Amino acid sequence: MMTPAELIRSTRERKGLSQRRLAFRAGTSQSAIARIERGDEEVTWPRLRSIVLAMGEEPVLTTRPVPSRYDAWDLLEQRRMSPTSRLESGLAWDNLGSELAVGVASKKVGAPPEPVFDPRRMLLALAEHGVDFVVVGGVAVQTHGHGRTTHDLDIVPRPDLLNLSRLGEALASLGARTDPQLLKQAALMPLPTMYGRLDLVNVDLIKGGPRSYDELRERAVDTPIDGRTVAVAGLDDLIRMKRAAGRDLDVQDIGALTRSDEDLEREAPEST
Repeated sequence: MMTPAELIRSTRERKGLSQRRLAFRAGTSQSAIARIERGDEEVTWPRLRSIVLAMGEEPVLTTRPVPSRYDAWDLLEQRRMSPTSRLESGLAWDNLGSELAVGVASKKVGAPPEPVFDPRRMLLALAEHGVDFVVVGGVAVQTHGHGRTTHDLDIVPRPDLLNLSRLGEALASLGARTDPQLLKQAALMPLPTMYGRLDLVNVDLIKGGPRSYDELRERAVDTPIDGRTVAVAGLDDLIRMKRAAGRDLDVQDIGALTRSDEDLEREAPEST
């Protein structure tokens, strides 16, 4: 796939035109064409079409799957599992991966001890204290079928006073003594706990997120775990938040979560 700059340059060269001649035809300056071809200037769709039209052609829009690192067989197997089984599997792999990493780190001289990441214990502590929350981030990705590992637990708590009070008690039991009320002034509060990192996310400040906690909770998937129920963000909300965040990992998550079963079945033989 070409960028607009590459498309304009390659078409111009194929047509045997100089930047100056193309600029004259397109009603712009040679310096503007040069900036565009270097990628120094954004090109809107109408401007792209106007410049390419000056060369006797038209640009055509198309799409392609978002690049993502995943195993097609694994994704297919995960999709055959229930959300609870996916969550259980993800939590176990996160814990095991952390145990191995901490074991390696502990052998380094002078390395400070790191807690083993155990998201299950954090989830159960939150549930036992009656905290109303929705899981987002990597654990939510796992619950929706993409079995990658994660190193922190992201939750969106209901922002009312009573729930934040319960959250404070749960955090104290996890060894994270902080005032959850501070979340009202921050989009994200990363907290170290005795079971690894817990990120509190402010629903009112989530980039690209739902308009309210109630909306997020209404579309969440209720997932039983050890006799408790954990609410995990719905797929559409998760993709919406991932799209707004826009990091490489978020884009890869979208690529994996949106692949159709038919696409995966075609890819699976190639992934063996």
